[in-house]
Amino acid sequence: MRLFSQWSELTDPAARRLLEPTGWVAPTKGYPTGAQWVQDYLAPLAGTLGDRVRYGSRVVGVGRTGRDLSVDAGRAEQPFVVHVRGSDGREERIEARAVIDASGAWRAPSPVGADGLPTLGELAAVEAGLLDHRIPSRDEAGSLAGKHVVVVGSGHSAATAIGDLASVVRRDPHTRVTWVLRRGSVGNAFGGGAADELPERGALPDGPHRRRVRAGLGEHACTGCGAGPGRAAGRRLDARRRRPGIATLLQATAITDRWGPHAYGHLSGVLGLPVLLTTALAPWAGAVLADVTGGYATAFAVLAAVAAVGTVLMVASTRTSAPGRAEGTASETA
Repeated sequence: MRLFSQWSELTDPAARRLLEPTGWVAPTKGYPTGAQWVQDYLAPLAGTLGDRVRYGSRVVGVGRTGRDLSVDAGRAEQPFVVHVRGSDGREERIEARAVIDASGAWRAPSPVGADGLPTLGELAAVEAGLLDHRIPSRDEAGSLAGKHVVVVGSGHSAATAIGDLASVVRRDPHTRVTWVLRRGSVGNAFGGGAADELPERGALPDGPHRRRVRAGLGEHACTGCGAGPGRAAGRRLDARRRRPGIATLLQATAITDRWGPHAYGHLSGVLGLPVLLTTALAPWAGAVLADVTGGYATAFAVLAAVAAVGTVLMVASTRTSAPGRAEGTASETA
């Protein structure tokens, strides 16, 4: 996969000073793939550093020399002390001037729960093999053909999984993919548009990755994507019921598809104004309607009739527009 950064942004000056005496020439143009970055830069650098690079080792703790958890005085002036465990189980202690934590979320994935904790039943679902906190490989994604797969999250990992699953949907239209989002949009998962600091990533909204997703998944509707009790992000995952799917909710991306994610905030504010005004004026309008109709019972009956008419019109409109949809797409609500 090609990286978003150019070669000039992917090499460090100190690393170049170590590599250049060996005859290494720094690439200067183009966007390398991950494999090219390893082959042409990281692997030669690791070879130059020699035994300073530890493989098969794991950092099990980081502290400050001579400072336990109850001693704060002078902590910032003390060197770091790093405890490392090798693949043979042997532990060692290393002092360091600086520590860079680049471990990411590989062993600490974000839970599904909206409050930063696993939602009820999530751990049981993992143990039962119904839920996995990682991106499936291409082969694993292909093995899900014909099933209902739920992807939770709005980050780049979720977007990558959705892209691979979209290809599966195109090959097997019986495959159902549901993308569950807690936020109001996919954010910058497809790039930040013209405001993105990386131009190649900013071009993603109109690029092949998004087209690949939309061609496979089509248009979907979103209902109840909030994080409150009883909604998608807080629902109980029952590991005892092996049903194909957890929820059928997908965040619509009409604004970002049409104008790009950089305009989402502005347009969402404009479009959300009528809803805000309606919410603010609802108590006053309800009192006026009750006064005109002679009581709240009659007012509620009028509102129920209006809602029923709106439901009938919505259903009729949906049935009328359904035949015009592209083959292989689906709209699901819950």
